[in-house]
Amino acid sequence: MIIYYGLLMLLGIILYPFGWGNDAVKELCRENVQPFLPKGCGVGWSFFLSIGAILLTFICSVLGVQAEFATASDKVEEKVMQDRRIVCVP
Repeated sequence: MIIYYGLLMLLGIILYPFGWGNDAVKELCRENVQPFLPKGCGVGWSFFLSIGAILLTFICSVLGVQAEFATASDKVEEKVMQDRRIVCVP
């Protein structure tokens, strides 16, 4: 499920430059601004932080899959049925 959040965030980053052709952006950054060509304007630190957040989201997704495999064994199921609290069984 978390991978879908990462994909949606990635889609937002990909679509972000399409807003550069907007009239308000043209007014702030000169008239020759086009999508994917910011000319006088640039992306700020929040753009790069969101790219980092996307990478961390995908890393968490991979770690979550590994945790699922670690706790989805028959050994763990037996321990849970015995009312024991288990985090991870090697």
